[in-house]
Amino acid sequence: MLPALTTAQQRVYDFCKESLKAQDQLPPAEKIAEHCGFAGKSGARCHLAALVKKGYLEANAFGKLRFVRS
Repeated sequence: MLPALTTAQQRVYDFCKESLKAQDQLPPAEKIAEHCGFAGKSGARCHLAALVKKGYLEANAFGKLRFVRS
């Protein structure tokens, strides 16, 4: 079982899922920051890093993120 997400992490995760469904790709950090009301893209990157650490997303060797496959 995956660890629980904070409210902000859940917003980022949900936005990523919506974007993947609509555009077939994860949104850039700038779009995440804009959508979630973060001051800048570094805030979005911190939340994305937390999602990776908690096992909701994974990064390939080049740093590209994707959802973990079950």
